[in-house]
Amino acid sequence: MQSIKTVGVVGTGVIGASWTALFLSRGLRVLVSDPAPGAKDRLFAYLQDSWPMLKQLGLHSDASISNCTFVGESLGDHCSEVDFIQEV
Repeated sequence: MQSIKTVGVVGTGVIGASWTALFLSRGLRVLVSDPAPGAKDRLFAYLQDSWPMLKQLGLHSDASISNCTFVGESLGDHCSEVDFIQEV
């Protein structure tokens, strides 16, 4: 069975940002894409705002917002780096 270590998330709206936060809280590396203007800034603001609550719920020992990389408009060039893709 393959172990999932890196997840790709397509879209950073409320649902995509929530999936990103969940994956990060479980200690995964997350590559995120979204073509919307300002998507990166909104995503990282959401992560900063939600992180204290995730800490209260309990984080994996490898959990960190720094495990998130915004790759731009498309995940296409990074598909070989991910074990799972969550499209929202």
